[in-house]
Amino acid sequence: MSGRLNGKSAIITGASNGIGRASALLFAREGARLVLADINEDNLRLVQEEIKSMGGEIIIRKTDVSSEDEIKALINLALETFTNIDILVNNAGISGGLDNLENQRSEEWHQVFDINVMGPVYATKHIIGHMKERRSGSIINIASVAGILSGAGGNAYSASKAALINFTRTSACEVGGSNVRINAICPGLIETGMTLPFF
Repeated sequence: MSGRLNGKSAIITGASNGIGRASALLFAREGARLVLADINEDNLRLVQEEIKSMGGEIIIRKTDVSSEDEIKALINLALETFTNIDILVNNAGISGGLDNLENQRSEEWHQVFDINVMGPVYATKHIIGHMKERRSGSIINIASVAGILSGAGGNAYSASKAALINFTRTSACEVGGSNVRINAICPGLIETGMTLPFF
């Protein structure tokens, strides 16, 4: 690997499997110091062991990204441990299922938006001051093609990813003058634990 993240520190949410785990392993191979978060602590520890076996520097924290207090605690832990955070990957998300609209409960919509939208909002809110002060940083929101095209996901999931894409645009405009980049990645259907029911 090129070592292009040597000396950099990164937070990745939803890091216990799928895109989050793959991102964590790649970042570790590129030399990043990692703060990994997920609601599934057992799987998170497996990723931690794998990265430690590669010689990576890593801490983990069980985190419910729908809780602003837990996100704030995660950001504080990262800053206390590594002093500077260069990269935030807002990856944690849930699918919300594929029930017909008339069968969807309002609680399902709230849960999807709390995790897929408010999680990235909270994390960005609590790290952005640090990045603006340093005039350096990159925030990467893992959105989805479902946020752009119909038929690529359920109603709540697609709407949440569209909201995340728009939040990326508005927040990027707000902080662009501080040399902080905020971007969204919109993958297509990737075989992960979350998407297996759709294959």
